Amino acid sequence: MLIATRLFEKDKIAYVKDTGVTVARSLAMQFRIETRGYLEKIKPIIEEYDHRQQKFSDIAEALFAKFDRLDGLVVIKKDDNGRYKHLAELKKTIQAGNNFINDYELIERMGTKVAESEIAVAVPKFSDVHLVMAASIESSQNHAPLVVIGLYRASELYEALTKTKTYENYLLSAGGDIEIGPKNSHIDTLTIRRILSSPLPDGAFDDYGGGENIISFSGTGVAGSKIASVVKRKDALGAVNVLITKSLLFFIALLSSTVIIGLVASLRISMPINELSEATKRMAMGQFDVRVISKSNDEIGELANGFNFMANEVSRLMNEAEEKARITAEMETIRAVQSMLIPTEEKMSFGKFYVIGHFEPATECGGDWWNCVKIGDRLFLWIGDATGHGAPAAMVTSAAKAASTIIEDMPFVTPGVVLEVLNKAIYETSRGQMLMTFFVASIDMRTGEMTYANASHEPPFIVRRKSESKITKKDLIPLINASGPRLGDKNIARYIEAEFQLIEGDSLILYTDGVIDLRNPKGEIWGERGFVRAICESVTEGNSAETKISGICDKIKDYRKEEALPDDLTILMCQYGEAS
Repeated sequence: MLIATRLFEKDKIAYVKDTGVTVARSLAMQFRIETRGYLEKIKPIIEEYDHRQQKFSDIAEALFAKFDRLDGLVVIKKDDNGRYKHLAELKKTIQAGNNFINDYELIERMGTKVAESEIAVAVPKFSDVHLVMAASIESSQNHAPLVVIGLYRASELYEALTKTKTYENYLLSAGGDIEIGPKNSHIDTLTIRRILSSPLPDGAFDDYGGGENIISFSGTGVAGSKIASVVKRKDALGAVNVLITKSLLFFIALLSSTVIIGLVASLRISMPINELSEATKRMAMGQFDVRVISKSNDEIGELANGFNFMANEVSRLMNEAEEKARITAEMETIRAVQSMLIPTEEKMSFGKFYVIGHFEPATECGGDWWNCVKIGDRLFLWIGDATGHGAPAAMVTSAAKAASTIIEDMPFVTPGVVLEVLNKAIYETSRGQMLMTFFVASIDMRTGEMTYANASHEPPFIVRRKSESKITKKDLIPLINASGPRLGDKNIARYIEAEFQLIEGDSLILYTDGVIDLRNPKGEIWGERGFVRAICESVTEGNSAETKISGICDKIKDYRKEEALPDDLTILMCQYGEAS
């Protein structure tokens, strides 16, 4: 009987160690999935971070709002005093998000940990369902890595690590700190060192305290961290102690019921394992909605919970990837619509008048639009810029384009009437929520007499040719005598008109604010001064309208280099007659 008891004890210890390793592996896999899923999800958000302005774009805020398990995000960097300061933040309107953003001590500590390891994890004091994850994220825009700290809702992982009945589970950092675990720790420093120094990916051993605890561990594959599962030896061998105490009294009954108990135990263990194996095969075939019903609180039940958690994460990641693809497709559609609104021919001639346009779309769709059309003996030039970006701006631009096709068929139409009709169309489309600046010029192609009206758009310039001397700022004539309200602000608006007599050799240059708002890699704005200088140099150097506008575009390119455009960039030039 003693020999049998000893053999049972050894077998039980081996089983507990093997099961403990399995539990540690399962938790390590959960942690790895959570961490990688978190990093994959925040990476596109960080890609939309504006390093120059130190803020998140509208797309970043939209992606953050879609990530329902991320309740807060902070970007920090170390200043000259060695302390971390906030650069930008995103949060959801919940108490935990506010507590996270204002916990400067926690954010400072996480920044220090990231400097020692690529990823750091901690449990905040203010929440039992969140984890704080910090990582150094590389940017695809050739900027320095960002230290990004997120408040991530991971209740299932947190409960799996802290609230299991059989094992005490710990997340150990590569530096030897207990990042997550029970409040009353039963694992000492020597044991932690032994776990972290082990060259094996996983294993099990008795601790240094006389074998009081049985320790199992497994590497997470994330920044050198490991999961440790601890069970007290006396709890693991409780069945053996009961067996020794009562074996003499129930030996005969035990002997007669051994076969029955063995069969029941075998079925109880093998059936859940078979169900788990079958569910794994179905998931491998693409059935991500499969789940395993957990009927026990033992190791098999914990494995089933781990499988269900993994299945939920796979389904969630698939849905998020689909949503991101949908948003990307929508943006591509908006860009396609915008490109169709602008004339396909950039260079056009109307008798003695030569018109050439240049349009560059911003990274995030804007609302620039230009057009030129001959109505009777008059040449009409149109240019406008809708406020905002994305689908709303594209909608307003489309409304302006649709209204213009009707206006083109109206006899004896004037620039003021054009703006009144456009104002009505845009107001009815957006109800005052989206506005548009606009400039319309009407040129009599027989006499060069030009009538124009302006709805708060950037005033165009008239450049008068000079046969010998260089063009200077004094030679630029701004058209500022007809200013009116923006389109779409009110249902009814009136626009005054002004006149200007063009002579042969004059060049009319129209543009949107994206030209003067562009920046170089240092973040310096080009401004109106830089634009005027480019006009003077290009007009002095070139003769044809094509040469002049090409020179302006080259100077724009030289200034901004590879810097992304903050807004659409549009330039329209109309030259009267051949240049000298």
